[in-house]
Amino acid sequence: YAALKMGVPFANGAPNLTTDFPALNDLAKETHTPICGKDFKTGQTLMKTILAPGLKARLLGLSGWFSTNILG
Repeated sequence: YAALKMGVPFANGAPNLTTDFPALNDLAKETHTPICGKDFKTGQTLMKTILAPGLKARLLGLSGWFSTNILG
């Protein structure tokens, strides 16, 4: 809210619904401020979305994926 109120562009890099609130989108339009994002897909998520389908497509025997999210 504070960034949009001051006209500072806001990019949400976390996998949450921060930018989905209609009031924030309205404020972004009102202040002509860019707002976007839900997840930058870095690290583990990026590896999972790129590597797993690639391994499967090449028939390399991927039977599952295990990961631990220690950051919350």
